[in-house]
Amino acid sequence: MSFTTTASKKDDKTSGELKAKFTDKANRVTVTSTYTSSNTAKVETTMADAANVAGLELGSVVSFTPNTNTRGLELNLKYLRDRVAIKAVVQPISQPVLDIGITGQIQATTVGFQAEANTDKLVSYNIGVGFADKDYALNFFARNKLSVFVGQFYRKIAADLAVAAIATYDSSKGKGVKIEFGGEKKLDADSSYKLKFDNEFKAHASYTQKLRPGLSATVGSRANALNLGNAEVALGVEFNFTA
Repeated sequence: MSFTTTASKKDDKTSGELKAKFTDKANRVTVTSTYTSSNTAKVETTMADAANVAGLELGSVVSFTPNTNTRGLELNLKYLRDRVAIKAVVQPISQPVLDIGITGQIQATTVGFQAEANTDKLVSYNIGVGFADKDYALNFFARNKLSVFVGQFYRKIAADLAVAAIATYDSSKGKGVKIEFGGEKKLDADSSYKLKFDNEFKAHASYTQKLRPGLSATVGSRANALNLGNAEVALGVEFNFTA
């Protein structure tokens, strides 16, 4: 059993939580209890290789907030094997919701389907097909009840150079196809730059430099080529920390 505590402060408001985790390795069961400063108690239970089926994980999340008398229940099922992944989430309390996703792989081709439904209707569904090899990848997605279509292409030209393109069509907006092109060039092991532009004449450029292990800095700019004289240029700096 282990205990952890976290605390944070934002806009003069302090929040925190106390978490206790119990693991039964023999039966592959993990129970995590969490109590937050907002007076919410939550218990999460997972069982790996349930019913002695390799790759099958069953779980549940139960929550309760006395102040608002709010109760929550979520049931989870995951099945992961080398070329198949199935995930289902059921929320039976209040407005029942079922979220299910299935992914399968045949050699270099991956096919996926995701849908969400409640007791009244099918809320959303999405499908995707992808092909990936060592130096290139091609993906196609149909989202939001097959109303948004996205095609993606990636090609690694050399060890230090790669290009990509994305085409997006949203039938609900009727604005035609948006096309984006981009590329990345690695200058050395610690630095690289990226360029991206689209058919709306918007351009992005960035340069990334590794300052030391675990710390890198990126300088980027964004501009609209049709409105360079109307303050349509933005600059920014970002620092990334990794442990």
